Amino acid sequence: MDFGLSPDQVLLKQTIRRWLGTECPTTRVRAVMESDGGHDPRLWDGLAELGVPGLQVPAAHGG
Repeated sequence: MDFGLSPDQVLLKQTIRRWLGTECPTTRVRAVMESDGGHDPRLWDGLAELGVPGLQVPAAHGG
C-alpha cells in the first residue's frame, strides 16, 4: 500500500510552502498573534486565492 503523496498533493504542498515562505514570515505571524484581532484578512485572501478553504469541500460541491 502506497501512503505517499500523489503528484497533485506534492504540487499543492510545494505551492503553499512557497507562498507561506514569501507572504507569511515569522515576524508577520507574531504581529498577527499579538494584534487585537488575531487575524490578517490579507493572509486569508492569499490562502483563498490558492484555494485552501475549498480543500474541505468535495469537488462535487465546488471544492
